[in-house]
Amino acid sequence: MTIIKFGGFSNPKNRFHLRIFYPFVIWNLIVDLMFPLPRPITFQIDTESTRYSLSNARLYSSQRHYSLAILNYIAVLKSLPTENRLKYLEEFLVTLQAFLHREANETNTNDVLRVATIIYGTEFRFWRTIAEYYYVQSKLSRSLANFQRALLFAKGDIEWLQATTSIENLKTNLFDAWHWRMINDGKRNAKFVEAINGALNAKQDARVIDIGCGSGIFSIAAARNDNSVHACDLDETMCKIARNCFIQNDVRVKLFEMHSNKLAVKKRYNLLVSETVDCAIFGERIVETVSLLFSLLEAEAIDRENVFEYSDTITFISDCCNVEGSASKNIKRILPPSPYTCSYIEEIKDGYRLLSQPVEGISVDFNDVSQLMKIKNGQFVAELTLKANKTGVASAVCAWFSLNLFGDIEICTSPDEGYCWQQAIYPFYPQTLVKQGDVLRFEIFIKDNALRVHPISGLSPIRECQILRLPQWVDLMAMNDSVVRTFYFTAAARYSSVLDCTDLLIDKRFSVASEYSAIRYVGNKATSIEKAFCRPGSVILFWPFSNQGRFLDEYLTSIIGLRLRNPKSILVPVQLSVNGCLINSNELCKRSRLLQDKQTYCGIDLTPMDDYRVQYFHEIETKTFDFEQISEDVELFRMDFSNSNRNLLDQLTRVKQHCIFTCSKSSVCHAILFWFTLFDPNGNSLDLRRQSTAFLPSAFLLSNAKSLNVDDKLKAIFSFLHGNLLFHSIKDVILI
Repeated sequence: MTIIKFGGFSNPKNRFHLRIFYPFVIWNLIVDLMFPLPRPITFQIDTESTRYSLSNARLYSSQRHYSLAILNYIAVLKSLPTENRLKYLEEFLVTLQAFLHREANETNTNDVLRVATIIYGTEFRFWRTIAEYYYVQSKLSRSLANFQRALLFAKGDIEWLQATTSIENLKTNLFDAWHWRMINDGKRNAKFVEAINGALNAKQDARVIDIGCGSGIFSIAAARNDNSVHACDLDETMCKIARNCFIQNDVRVKLFEMHSNKLAVKKRYNLLVSETVDCAIFGERIVETVSLLFSLLEAEAIDRENVFEYSDTITFISDCCNVEGSASKNIKRILPPSPYTCSYIEEIKDGYRLLSQPVEGISVDFNDVSQLMKIKNGQFVAELTLKANKTGVASAVCAWFSLNLFGDIEICTSPDEGYCWQQAIYPFYPQTLVKQGDVLRFEIFIKDNALRVHPISGLSPIRECQILRLPQWVDLMAMNDSVVRTFYFTAAARYSSVLDCTDLLIDKRFSVASEYSAIRYVGNKATSIEKAFCRPGSVILFWPFSNQGRFLDEYLTSIIGLRLRNPKSILVPVQLSVNGCLINSNELCKRSRLLQDKQTYCGIDLTPMDDYRVQYFHEIETKTFDFEQISEDVELFRMDFSNSNRNLLDQLTRVKQHCIFTCSKSSVCHAILFWFTLFDPNGNSLDLRRQSTAFLPSAFLLSNAKSLNVDDKLKAIFSFLHGNLLFHSIKDVILI
């Protein structure tokens, strides 16, 4: 054991605050860590001889000197036999986590992790700790890689479920679902490749830069004839995919993983390729030759996502909305959370109607430098006039664009064209009754790289009311869903004492328990859930879903705790079932993975993208989504909250259960659609897939589609943990 001594100081308490530089030789000798430069560490230390030990590690950790604590842990643990290290794993990981979050030097972090891997490299919790650290640092690719390593060392079903859940969630964050629909848009790909080839044929010695290259499909198209091509993208995951795609297609493309404004090149480019346009053109910082077309939209569901009218005098809004004017009663207008909502209007809940003919709002000429400077400086302003050609309730302005790529090659993103781009929807509140011939005027301008549409005249004024804000994850759609409200009201009607914990404010006569002050402000006898108490025989209402249709495991745990404190109360719903069915859906495949038809990609091989294929697809609007059900509904499992004993919490975890699906028609099975059904004590049920407009089901996509005949059976093995339904395997059932 090497000893580092400090001496020559006098102090009554024999303790000093020292600034110490660890010698590089000793650091390397003790723990094989090779820092390129000595690093100052400030800490308190006894002037007695100091040796590396677990007691010192614990002392430094308690004093928050995590660098020294890690140094001591590693020095001691490396010398222990492998079987003796496990009993110190938990305390080491606590200190390692604190060290990682405080250490600013990435080289030091990597060196510590390299040595720690030698000690605990076969432990699931070690890799999970590192993965969680990278997730907090927004380094999602590294987080995914470490969760995948954790999965290799998972012991038991719970660890497997934890790692698998994290991996699937990270895949969703790493690779936005809209990217699949975009890359699978064969018509869009063909138009761009045609424009690129046309531009290359018109130029000699083409020097191409592809900004926002994504998968690299257009860089590859440009490089196939040995042209000089550079590509640029800021996203780490997309750059990784692009590099692999360049290798897969045997093309030479120089890739820059950086923002385009940081590019420094010796020779100027003479051909720019870029598809960084969102549904309202400017959202991804692009100015191109565009014409934007606008039309009035009647769509009731647009309002219900952000506004709930509780009474004539009180209105709830999502706290991400903006209010022009006073936040109390002198209100000019309630504005949505962002300048516009991206949506395929064909998929809007409850449908839509266009109340005016599309008109051209603005036209941007890429060759007009003065116009481009106005846009860049926020000085571009235009006026839009829309004339209603039918009577209806106007709730938004809908916009799409026409984009000239090269020559006469154009793309139009109107709903009729069927391109991958969504439409831009600009909601306004309150909705306005318009008659045929009525004229509405709007101001159009570009600010912060977003096209904005503000009403000028023709809209109904907002009535005087008090505005109360709710967190954006509160389910305002469920608040506005009359079917959901009726289910709860009917279930509680015959009880004299009702505690409403739904955050939906079912009835003004019910007592309210909520974690949100705005709900408690208007609620009757309101309190928080943890402080709530109810009389024997009371009904407790709860709604365990987020505004995205996710199951809220922690919320339901608090409701069960409330029930255990009030054992003679009744929960509504008293039962929750998870149901599923087999579906055929080419549309779902387009939005989750590469297609089999290579012509979709103009002969370009993009198979490296398949590593990021989506296995769980959420928020499916079943009323408008294109799919076919090919089996009867099957109840996967049911949670029963009627029992008052303490096994209620066990209802929230199911490990490796199974169910059998029987095919009802010959077809290809792509996925399992699953959703919830609620039951009240009176035997009434609420099928959230078919009856509610607030809840959106999810789907699990099979790794490989299965061709099924009538009466063929599939056995699904699944688990349910922390509100996540995870499928282990889908197998054919062979009857003997």
